[in-house]
Amino acid sequence: MTFASVVSAVGIGGSLGLSLVFLISKCFFLASTRAGWVLMACNILYETGYKRLGLRRFGADAMVLPLAVTGWWLSAGASYAAGFALVLGLAWGWASMVDSRWRSGGLAHQHRVYRNRAVLPVPNLIVQIRGPVLERRRGVDEMGVLVAGETLHLEVIVLNPSRVVPQLPLVLEARCDVCSLAIVAARSGEMPAPEPGESLRLALELQAVSPGTGGSVFVQLRHGDWSFKRQLRVREVVPRESARPTGVVIRRWRYGCRGAFAWRGDHDLFDPAAF
Repeated sequence: MTFASVVSAVGIGGSLGLSLVFLISKCFFLASTRAGWVLMACNILYETGYKRLGLRRFGADAMVLPLAVTGWWLSAGASYAAGFALVLGLAWGWASMVDSRWRSGGLAHQHRVYRNRAVLPVPNLIVQIRGPVLERRRGVDEMGVLVAGETLHLEVIVLNPSRVVPQLPLVLEARCDVCSLAIVAARSGEMPAPEPGESLRLALELQAVSPGTGGSVFVQLRHGDWSFKRQLRVREVVPRESARPTGVVIRRWRYGCRGAFAWRGDHDLFDPAAF
């Protein structure tokens, strides 16, 4: 093995590492999958680097991409450099479009009450229902089996990641479809939507009133033509005297809930595109 081959291998390895970190940090669709930890790990590495250098995100991207392409050109040739420049450039452009769409919001449709008026911009809000959820699926949160008399303390968090100032009220509706469950505390109706960069926290308490087959609680938030719907499904409500836990197994990351708005590694650097 010659010195030139060693240098070439090191150059290819470094260029590949930079390219993968750059590319995976833009793959926001990984956030909702089991591979989301890869996205978070790459963004933690990425953020550590540009925080140390005192750069903003755009400046870090503008520095890493030419470094990776130059590394490929010096170690593997112009064809590899051109190919990776194209792939990384497309990924950067797509990520910038997604990010700008979240920041700019969208235009509301002309509702009947706003007919013949100016079209209103509506921010893209992010909603998280925080609480003892066993499993999260698209549109449905599985709450498992409850004991009669038990009360679940939930929190509805609404985040405005855009630069759009809300001009319409935020409406929260929560309803239950069975008698064995009851919503004992919820701030429903109209309320001011969160300002840009701010969040709104709403308490929601669900009580298992009596033993039964279980059911669902439906939570909906509306802001103009923007709408969020979530179903909280309880499998069964059992009598207190027959509830005998035999063991507990926790299969999720300890800080997963608190880190939900922090895919880029830092809690004040949320990534709305990951939702």
